[in-house]
Amino acid sequence: GLEEGDSLTLTVTGEQTNANAEGETYTATVEAFVQGNYKLESDSTQTFTIKKAAAALAIKDYDAIQASVYKGSAFVVTPLLNGAEDTQGIVEVEFSDKTDSSETVAVQEIKNAGVYTVTLTVNNANYEYAQSYFTMTVSPKSIDVAWGNTAFTYNGSAQVPTATATGLVDGDSLTLTVSGAETDAGSYTATVAADSVTGNYVLAEDATVEFTIARKTVSVAWGNTAFTYNGLAQVSTATATGLVDGDSLTLTVTGAETDAGSYTATVAADSVTGNYVLAEDATVEFTIAPKTVTVGYTPSSPVYDAKGISLTLEKFEDMLIEGDDPAVNIYINDAPYTGKVVLDAGEYTVRYESADPNYAFTPVSATFTVAPKSVTPNFDLNTGSGSQQITGGGKLEIEEGEETDIVAAIDNFMQSSGVSEEEMSIAVSGDLKLEDMATWAPGTYTVTVTLSGNHSGSMQFTVEVSEKVELPPPVEPELPETPVEAGSGNDWVLPLVIAIVALIDLALLVAIGVAAKKRA
Repeated sequence: GLEEGDSLTLTVTGEQTNANAEGETYTATVEAFVQGNYKLESDSTQTFTIKKAAAALAIKDYDAIQASVYKGSAFVVTPLLNGAEDTQGIVEVEFSDKTDSSETVAVQEIKNAGVYTVTLTVNNANYEYAQSYFTMTVSPKSIDVAWGNTAFTYNGSAQVPTATATGLVDGDSLTLTVSGAETDAGSYTATVAADSVTGNYVLAEDATVEFTIARKTVSVAWGNTAFTYNGLAQVSTATATGLVDGDSLTLTVTGAETDAGSYTATVAADSVTGNYVLAEDATVEFTIAPKTVTVGYTPSSPVYDAKGISLTLEKFEDMLIEGDDPAVNIYINDAPYTGKVVLDAGEYTVRYESADPNYAFTPVSATFTVAPKSVTPNFDLNTGSGSQQITGGGKLEIEEGEETDIVAAIDNFMQSSGVSEEEMSIAVSGDLKLEDMATWAPGTYTVTVTLSGNHSGSMQFTVEVSEKVELPPPVEPELPETPVEAGSGNDWVLPLVIAIVALIDLALLVAIGVAAKKRA
């Protein structure tokens, strides 16, 4: 009812936002007023209703997120109500995990790989009830494998390279299962099977790598390197060091020898196989010493023998290796002994030397003594009064100036007994010479004979020299001045004279003998 061209602003109360409940209405009121040229005599009311709005549900960017890849954080699901983002929380959003088709599990968020159902529900007084379902798939993130050490050394335990997943979301960890572990030395393949990777990550295909287990280097410890000849082959023993606990390794040693000497034992590098290796041939010097046996000797005589002395080697067969017969070189005062030898009286060194290098003798040397041969001096000599044997304590009686063959008797003794001139000394009291006996003055003398060198013995005798008996000179027969002619009748005279002279000489000899007996 306003005049044309007028305007009037009315204030209406009773504004409502929410839909009214079923069967109910709202009332709008314009209160009575006077406003310029116009007035309203009383309040004016009007009932009205607000219907529930239809609810069309959707997810923002659904096409982009319905097939997502695990990213390590929850996916944001923004519901759309009638095409607009629901900023008032009218739409209820629920998640359920239906990865396992046999069971659906309610979850608080969509984060891990799987298949989810997103349920949007509008149960609001201002909207018609609506509920919509959306499927959302989170695929596992694809990863790669980084391999660790691929070169190992045998240690007695199973070994395999480690595998590390690369391409993980920061903060995530993933343990990869590696198969193909091996213990013994060799070349092998380690594998991370694609189907062993589950959860939020995926391996496109089996990841493999070649790896090796090298043989462990060992050293050699040598045993005894000093042996003694025993007739058998001998060599040092070798023990491998650096083995894994519980392992054993038999080393093959070459270079065994039987005879005495210096040798080299070897463990060849190429003889060590399996899980162990020897960097290079291992060698050691070893010795086989000669076997020491006890020897001795027995001289044929401990006394000087001009015919020679022989040495007999004492038996030692019980100390020899069966079947051996080592030759022995014997030296007497460094002179080779080859058989019976004449040795002067004295001390000698016998040295034994093995002619067989597998044997050594002990003692190396020994001494023995050749004693002088005991001889009792005695002399058979002739004097003017006859022959006589002189022995120790005996007496030789001669007349002053009487000749004897004492020197010849001594020579005969030396020749018969083997005594040399150098071995005999003769001492006469008064420092007289035995060979000058015919010049000794009357008296009694002591003669001492001593043997030395290769002979021993002594004797002492006395020599009594008596005064010489002076006899009248022989009678010279007087012969006729005129020779007797044969056939003259006087030729008997000469024989008679000769006979008379002979009788006179005989008488003189008898007289001398009587005188000698008187001296005795």
